[in-house]
Amino acid sequence: MVKFQFKKIREFRETEGLTQHALGELIGLFPQQISAWETEEQPNITVRNLLKLCEALHREPNDFFVEEEN
Repeated sequence: MVKFQFKKIREFRETEGLTQHALGELIGLFPQQISAWETEEQPNITVRNLLKLCEALHREPNDFFVEEEN
């Protein structure tokens, strides 16, 4: 089963040298939303927001997913 890895948001954000606030500004969301994703307080994301993250973090959508064994 393929699963979205929310921890990758933080990893990629830090690699780009961005704060949650800066990333939020780039994609048009509050930093609290970025924090909620990174801590999995809100473990869901729209395709639109995923594509915005990809653009801001210079990643492909598949970079956020991992194959998990059952």
